[in-house]
Amino acid sequence: VRGAINAAWDKLGGATGELGAPVADQTQDGEVITQRFSGGAIPWDSAARKFTTEPAGLASQLAGLEVPGAEPPQAPPSTQASENP
Repeated sequence: VRGAINAAWDKLGGATGELGAPVADQTQDGEVITQRFSGGAIPWDSAARKFTTEPAGLASQLAGLEVPGAEPPQAPPSTQASENP
């Protein structure tokens, strides 16, 4: 278990938590990385910076979780013209 999903799994109790131990390697489908565990799964959408969980009820415990190495979303560039004095 690595990266953002490791942070989430630790927050949910790791191997002794409801999800239990990992049962497979992480998989990736586009921007979504998923780790399966004996009691469910943690998908991480790296573009949206959002976790979902199976069972779904665990996801609320991950709200606001700091993800190591992930950059916060960037604000769009300002579209206002600069004024010269």
